[in-house]
Amino acid sequence: MSYLIAGNTVRIMNDEDVIISNDIPVGIYKYCFNPKVGSWLEPYKYNTSHTKVYGDSGKIANHILKRYELNDSRDNLGVLFSGGKGLGKSLTVRLVVEKLKSLKPIIIVDQYTTDLPDFLCQISDSVILMDEFDKFMRGPSNDDDGPVPEGVGNMTKQ
Repeated sequence: MSYLIAGNTVRIMNDEDVIISNDIPVGIYKYCFNPKVGSWLEPYKYNTSHTKVYGDSGKIANHILKRYELNDSRDNLGVLFSGGKGLGKSLTVRLVVEKLKSLKPIIIVDQYTTDLPDFLCQISDSVILMDEFDKFMRGPSNDDDGPVPEGVGNMTKQ
């Protein structure tokens, strides 16, 4: 039996449940937050399945993967998809995730919290996927004219 002490919280854990690592294991994770506990990552089943690749999605995904491989890992590489429905944005992202999921930790972020910028700044050598970024980065308000929270920078790859 072990005791995990984080801040003011003490959790009782089985010894075999505790692994300390300097790196996030390769896999797909979802960013989670609770005001009482803080931020953490959970394993996530991300659907990369597709039947047919339409348009330029495959070509664009391959271009992104090539740029990612050539990029210096100390630099951020940001990719922003924008446009109307049906253009292939989600398919292209699935193709990229499908190729990278066995090489790097991939973190899916679908909510804004006050902890998010600081949490992501602590993560290195990972791919951060922010789907529907324009919707959740407005913060808790659903006001379409609200500002993007301060302190949010390029966090696509750390």
